[in-house]
Parts: sequence; C-alpha cells; structure tokens
Amino acid sequence: MACELARRYQPTLLIVGRSPLPEAAEPPELATLSTPQDVKAALLERLRRSGQATTPAQLEAAYQQLCRAREMRRNLEAMRQAGARVHYYQVDVRDAAAFGALLEDLYRQHGRLDGVIHGAGVIEDKRVEDKTAASFARVFETKVNSALVLSQHLRPASLRFLVFFSSIAGRFGNAGQSDYAAANEVLNKLALFLDRRWPGRVVAVNWGPWDDTGMVAPHLRRHFAARGVQLIPAAVGRHLLDAELTYGHKGEAEVILGDGPWARVEAQATAPAPLPLLNGSPAPKGGGIELSWRLDPGERYLQDHRLDGKPVFPMAMAVELMAEAVQQGWPEWEIVAIRSLRVLRGIVLENGARALRVLARPQTAAPSLTEGTLEVDVELYEEGLSRQPSYRATAVLADRLPAPPPNPCAGLAALQPFPLTVAEAYRQWLFHGPCFQGISAIEGISERGMVALLLPSTPAQCLLRPAGDRWLIDPVLLDCGLQLAILWQRAHHDMTPLPSRFATYRRFGLPGEGPVRCCLQARTDAGGHVLVVTIAFLDPAGRLLGLLEEMEFSCSKALNRLAAAAAVGQGTS
Repeated sequence: MACELARRYQPTLLIVGRSPLPEAAEPPELATLSTPQDVKAALLERLRRSGQATTPAQLEAAYQQLCRAREMRRNLEAMRQAGARVHYYQVDVRDAAAFGALLEDLYRQHGRLDGVIHGAGVIEDKRVEDKTAASFARVFETKVNSALVLSQHLRPASLRFLVFFSSIAGRFGNAGQSDYAAANEVLNKLALFLDRRWPGRVVAVNWGPWDDTGMVAPHLRRHFAARGVQLIPAAVGRHLLDAELTYGHKGEAEVILGDGPWARVEAQATAPAPLPLLNGSPAPKGGGIELSWRLDPGERYLQDHRLDGKPVFPMAMAVELMAEAVQQGWPEWEIVAIRSLRVLRGIVLENGARALRVLARPQTAAPSLTEGTLEVDVELYEEGLSRQPSYRATAVLADRLPAPPPNPCAGLAALQPFPLTVAEAYRQWLFHGPCFQGISAIEGISERGMVALLLPSTPAQCLLRPAGDRWLIDPVLLDCGLQLAILWQRAHHDMTPLPSRFATYRRFGLPGEGPVRCCLQARTDAGGHVLVVTIAFLDPAGRLLGLLEEMEFSCSKALNRLAAAAAVGQGTS
C-alpha cells in the first residue's frame, strides 16, 4: 500500500517496522540466486563455513530473514523510484514507551502527520483449546497495544485520516482465529470511538483475505473457498483502499472491503429490531403508509399522566409513536430528526380505549432537502372523532445519525439552588406519576435556564406488553425535559405551561444505562404567558444525544391546579 501511495501522490513516507533495516546489498554469492532450493543451499554453505551447527529450523529461519530483507529493499527502492521521500524506523510497536517516543520525535522532525495506516499484525492460528495465554497475547497485543499508542500520541487537529487494517475475522469470526478476531474487533470499535471525537476520518478496513500477499496460508485458502469468500488480488486491494480514502465519508468507521457472503450474514444480524409500541406492519396508502394503533387507558404511562383526573396521551409518547411508524415504513433509513411538530388537539381518554391512525407520506419536493436524506410528513389521528389530525410533524431520515454539534446550552452559568427537592417538585408543581418521574437531581436554576440529571427509561417500565426493548426517542427522557420547563416557569412566573409545538428534535445517539444531563435554556414572551425553550440531552462525557429546539408552551396560572389535582389523586397533600 505504501508503494501505491508513493506512485500516486509522491508523499513523504515514514515507515515503522520491527525488522532491522537490511544492508544496502546482499552478499554477492546470494544476490543472483532466486529459487528457494538454490538460496537455502548457499545459506547452508555459509553457515557451515562459519562453524555453526545448523538445524533445519535454523536454516529455515535464515531463509525467511533473507526473504524479508529482500522484500524490504525492493519495496523501499520502489517507493523512492516512484518519487516518495522515504524514512524507515525500527521499533517494536508493541513497546508502548518506544513507539510513543518515536511518534513524538516524528512530530518534532516533521511538524505534523497527515495520515497514518496501521498495518501491524501476526497470526498464530489454533483452536481455542490448543491456545496458550502467551500465544493469545502475542497476536492480540501486536494489533491492539500499538493501536492504543496511536490513539494516545497522534494529534487529531492536524491528522486527516487514520486507517486500521482490520479483518473480516473481527466482524464475522473465523475458526482457529479467536485471538486475531478479538484484536480486529477492538480495532473496529476503537475506530468508531475515535471517528466520533476526532475531526479527521478514522476507519477500520475489514479486509477479506488477500491473494498473493498477507497472512493466507494454503489451508486458509481452502477454508475461505468453502465459505464462498473471494481472495483479493494485491493490485485490487491497493486500489480499493485508495478509493476508500478518496471517496469514503466521515462517519463510515467500519468498512468491509472484499467479496463474500457478507450480505446474507449482515441481513441476519441486522434484521430490524421490533419497535416498542408497534406490533403490526404498516399498509401502503397513497404513496406512503398507514397503520392503526390502539390506545389503552390501562397502560402504565397513561395511568401516570393525568390532567384533571383524566388520562391524557403525552406529547412525548406521540413523538415516539410517530417516529416508530416512520421507522417501520422506511426501515433502511435512520430517523435523524422530527421537525415542525404541532399539537393540534389533545388526546384525552375519558371513555375507555381509543383507536389511533398514523399516516406518513414522503415529500415529493422539498427545497431544503439535502442530498442523502428523506423527509416524511406524518399525522396522528383519533379514529372517527375528527378529520383534523391531533398531531402533525415531519420526520427527517438519513443513512446514519449525524455527528453531534457542540452543546448549545453550554453557556448556562451562575446557577442557583432550586427552591425544592426533587420529591417536593413532583408533589407540589408537577402532575406526573411514577412512570414519568425520571428527574434524579436538579443541579440549579438561573434566569436563563436550569440543569438536571435524568434517568433513561425502558419500554418495560411504561408498557404492559412492549413489542421491543429499546425506544427510538425515549419518551420519559423527553417528557422530563418538558417537566424542567414547568419547574422553571413555576419558579419564575408561577404559571404551568402546556406544550403546543416545537421546531426540531434532533437525534445524535442513544442513551446508555447511566444518567443523562439535561440543560434547558428558557425565554418568555407575552408577559410570561408564552414560554420558549431549547433542551439539550447529554451523555456522561458531555456528548449530545438529542436536542429539542424552540419548544413552545402556552402558560397559565389556572393550570397550576393540575399539580394540586394530581397530588390529591395520588393520596398526597
């Protein structure tokens, strides 16, 4: 690959390897020999003349060392002939101190590194029961330790790309290669981790086996052939990597290069997970899809979301339902945003269950549509009650979640203690039952907003019979963000707000098991009767998971009764 880069771009190449740089030329009696038989005969004679006792193993080691030296001379000379400036450094990349010191020295010498290709690797294939810990460590640490050193010493601000040479063994496994597969899968996930945090591209290339070079022994060739895995000619492999670096995109951190039964295996592994609210499949409807859904007042979340004693379908759950409907209708896409949501009619369950209908239609023309995205208009109706939808929004889909921007609420400062404990807030100012009581701590409040810690939820906490075990947009987290808006408005204007619309909810990731930090920015209009907030949801590392922008509420002192009514209904005072 270095030779290919030299031929195409004439760069400065810094080659790091464990082997010592060979002498400029071979001894004359070996230089003209080419066949293994002739070379080994000449080597045997040299060893005998030196007085060394020679075993077959020693002769084979000497032969392999000569072959490596020839390959190094040939490749380094080919790079120079192609116009590259080449520097070779002998370092064992498993030695973290030595390798790290070399990287720092390279920065001192050259000022920057524009790109790095990590190709270190060895194989010692054996079945698990025949593996020793030392053998596993040699294979695993050669790839992983050196990759970790790179992650610690490279300077991402000036780095345009970092490529890890991984393997399909990491993605799909391979008999006899537990250590090699484990090491490559670490590279895959390290690439994913770094690519989300570094400005340049980080990619783990999961290579299929190369044909006329690399690590493919004859028995592996037969094994791959039996599995339908095609070997990659070296010239094709070099072209594929250059094309990946030229045309690949930021965010594509794990890439498979090579032909094999991947599509079948991937299809089995990535079958769409069931969505928590939906059981049936959507039906085609006028170029879009339509589905029906039963709203049962016996559900836990409806019992815990009552206004004036009546179960009310929460806006946050309506957002999740609409998102799930669109996701089920277009499963090959990822929902990256819900925008222009309007609450047109609240859904109140006064007389038992309700039948809801969701309609979703892709937009045929959208001037703001960017390449690689799809926009779908979606409406939520109560069956038989009105021709007007209860909710209306547009879902934005893309092939992957985008990288998160900086936290727009990071400027909140000078927070003061909130006047109530969390328990007091739920008793005195909020109307939410246990299912929605996800605020775990309030860090503080100011004239501009407030900050709190929220607990993610699972569908099993809210639904009697969830179809899936993971939300698209956690409705409890989203609702807790709206609860913070209520608390802020009560603290500053003694009014209770109810949601009416928002500009955009953008998705960047899924919460883990730990708490989510929620930052709310607020402003009021119309004498405090209109509240507009932006709410950021962040993981423990400060990375945006979701961003609710320009959420608008109508506020009234008369609505303060909702908290009092809820307190009476829950048996509290």
